[in-house]
Amino acid sequence: MVSAYLIGRLFEYIIKKYFEVNYHILAIRCAGSKPFDILMIEKGPIYLYFCQDINELKNIVQKFKEKDFVIVKVSKRTEYFCLKDGIVVLLQVYKYIDLMVLDKIFNLKIVYDIIDNIDKFVTLPSKDMAYRISIIECKSFIEYGKRPYIKPDQLSELINLAEHIKATLIIVVKRGKIVEAIHFKKGSEYYALPIEEVCY
Repeated sequence: MVSAYLIGRLFEYIIKKYFEVNYHILAIRCAGSKPFDILMIEKGPIYLYFCQDINELKNIVQKFKEKDFVIVKVSKRTEYFCLKDGIVVLLQVYKYIDLMVLDKIFNLKIVYDIIDNIDKFVTLPSKDMAYRISIIECKSFIEYGKRPYIKPDQLSELINLAEHIKATLIIVVKRGKIVEAIHFKKGSEYYALPIEEVCY
């Protein structure tokens, strides 16, 4: 029997692929679905920094944490997105460069800039904001039995995260074969946008 975890993970990949194919957008599944399931960036700019080794990567991630950036793992040890106030930074290690993500950035013609000095960059008073960042949380019917469900505390946390990084929060819910995306805006009512029928 297929576990609820695997069904939920497959659902995330289906939604990720849907947005990639239909909207020609950079969609990244977050490792362990933390702090949300999928990160989407439409145009950039994305700031790129390539670390010499994993120790340097860890130190730089810590610097961004201290500056109140939201840290998103793409792979377990060697690739991170750092997000705050519309600023997007991608960190990779030279030895483990993820060409798949970089190819997507280049092929989608997303504006990018390479960081030469990370210490100088972190202390810059102003940086260019990326255009249209979205974060997606996926909830499938089978994961929660009778109906898709998101706990109020989790929803509140996601809304605050979206506000912090200047992103749109999208909750994608699977009801049978019908998938709908619910966009949440802080301080306003939510509305539903039908996507299309999706089957496993």
